[in-house]
Amino acid sequence: MGQFPNRVRELRKRAGVSQQVLADALHVSKMTISDLERGEIQMTLDYMRRIAKYFGIATVDVLNEEDHNVLLNDAEAELIRRYREADPTQREMIERVAEPRGDIRAA
Repeated sequence: MGQFPNRVRELRKRAGVSQQVLADALHVSKMTISDLERGEIQMTLDYMRRIAKYFGIATVDVLNEEDHNVLLNDAEAELIRRYREADPTQREMIERVAEPRGDIRAA
């Protein structure tokens, strides 16, 4: 496991909020946020859902990459967002570009 047992600290720092602000939003104590960030208390599904809702992310995205190996980086998430907003013709074009080309070395 990495330095932190989950992504709470990373998400909080990225959003520029203090432990107290997050604690107030989640209706828990600042110590609870600190303990969650350090892995001193168990990250329950309830905590994960509340944290995810606050940051506007999927619940599973509260987990570290080792626990959630399909975690997308910002660029990948942006591509998915754009795909979802595309009209059917645009989606078809995106899907064509994304098709595997096979072994290009064989050419």
